[in-house]
Amino acid sequence: MVHGLQPGPLLYSQRPDIIYGIFVAMLVTNIFLVALSIVGVRMFLQMNRLPYSVFSAAIMVLCVIGAFGLRNSIDDLYIMLACGIIGYFMKKLDFPIAPAVLGLVLGDRAEASLRRSLLLSLGDPTILIARPISAILLALAVFSILYPVFKKSKMFRES
Repeated sequence: MVHGLQPGPLLYSQRPDIIYGIFVAMLVTNIFLVALSIVGVRMFLQMNRLPYSVFSAAIMVLCVIGAFGLRNSIDDLYIMLACGIIGYFMKKLDFPIAPAVLGLVLGDRAEASLRRSLLLSLGDPTILIARPISAILLALAVFSILYPVFKKSKMFRES
């Protein structure tokens, strides 16, 4: 739409040159990626023999570059450091890290959706359980959060 093209099925008949150009570009890209993968597998296998200290240093450098390069702010580096410390202690205390990462990735979207729902219902939180499917999904979410807690406490009582 930015380039004046109307998306939809008529695009194939009105501008086949654009569509075929995209298809050819995707085909050439896939061929280059296969060739790069064949060559790159050997290199990645050789990199696998490097000690962990080299990998961890490279990962830390890339994290610092990425955190600072996003907005050129030193505050982002402090946030990165704080998240790294929290992640370290989560690993030491055997907390699962995958749910935390999932929460960080999906948290903004979930908050925006909750805010939109509450705006539509004029602040009434019962809209979240007004329909059976939403009530079932919310109950399953609560169950999936509480079940490991009760299971772990029961395991501690038995031992």
